[in-house]
Amino acid sequence: YSFVSQPDSLGGRVSLDFQAFNVVRPYGASDQQAGNDLRYQLPVNGPYGEQWTFILDLAGVAYNAYALNLIPDFSSISRGTGVIGIPTAAVRLSWPLIRQSGDSSIIVEPITQVLMRPTYGTRYFNGVPNEDALDPFFTDANLFAFNRFPGLDRFESGPRADLGLHVAWLQDGHIFDGLIGQSYRTAPEPGLYPTGLGLNGTISDIVGRAYFAPSPWMDFTERFRLNHRSMNVDFDDFVGSFGPSNLRFNLGYFYSNVEPFYYLDGPPGTPQPQPFLFPRNEVTYGVNTKYGPFTVGGYIRQNLHTGEPVMIGGHAQYENECFILAFDLFQLYTSYNGISHITVADFNFTFKTLGQFHVPAL
Repeated sequence: YSFVSQPDSLGGRVSLDFQAFNVVRPYGASDQQAGNDLRYQLPVNGPYGEQWTFILDLAGVAYNAYALNLIPDFSSISRGTGVIGIPTAAVRLSWPLIRQSGDSSIIVEPITQVLMRPTYGTRYFNGVPNEDALDPFFTDANLFAFNRFPGLDRFESGPRADLGLHVAWLQDGHIFDGLIGQSYRTAPEPGLYPTGLGLNGTISDIVGRAYFAPSPWMDFTERFRLNHRSMNVDFDDFVGSFGPSNLRFNLGYFYSNVEPFYYLDGPPGTPQPQPFLFPRNEVTYGVNTKYGPFTVGGYIRQNLHTGEPVMIGGHAQYENECFILAFDLFQLYTSYNGISHITVADFNFTFKTLGQFHVPAL
């Protein structure tokens, strides 16, 4: 359930996101969870064009779990029941400086965010099941996120400051948009994040993004993460697309210095499996065609070390002004925990306006 209020007299909004689920495994951890993220956000425009945002946030989860000593948690205890939560107060300042000349616009925008919250440490999560926060990645997409984990089962804690610089250039259909930034903490949280993701110390790795579209039939997106000590590239994600909408070709390259999913292959403290120690180095080829409301496409992802496919798939989609009907079919050639060559067929039916409704006053 997701809710966003109308602006109050100050211009602030209240938002609430709630989720609940039940997971049952014949062999492995089983748990029931309910979590929420309650937030109040107040934007304020400064006298010199600066944009302030003041935020109060409360995230928490209630849980009941057993067999936590088995996959995927490998906890030191087998049962866990309780409620955890973390309050956060934050202020974000962005100052977009804009220069226009004819049909050209240049934007330079420094961004600063400071978060204040208690420090819990990893012991706080002993006995808490982890179902939706198993695959953290640190990129420009979550540089300013309150929680770098994708779910509510794990939280970052402690004071933090995030710094970034956003630049953009627009001229007659040509677009460049980029962001680079870094995060700073008052104290590390050892053991909270897997090794090699750039977040274990008090200074994070440097993350960035660059998007360039020289024409409507060509665009490129580059995301990267640089080790803040050696300046080595520890993460790289490149995507390029070419051609008109009725025949669009895609080329992608992905590199990561580690593979965090292999942490699930064994309990903490055991030697890291060999696949974790090798970089993930993959290239993707794809093609899409679009005619009216119909889109059809296919792709293949290949491991550059072995020359073997990682995934082969295709998709079809119908979209109109009311809903989207999508079908995906793909086969995974990777092996994890004794399972390999998985074939997945997936249907998605989306109502575009289902998330918005109005209740008239009596």
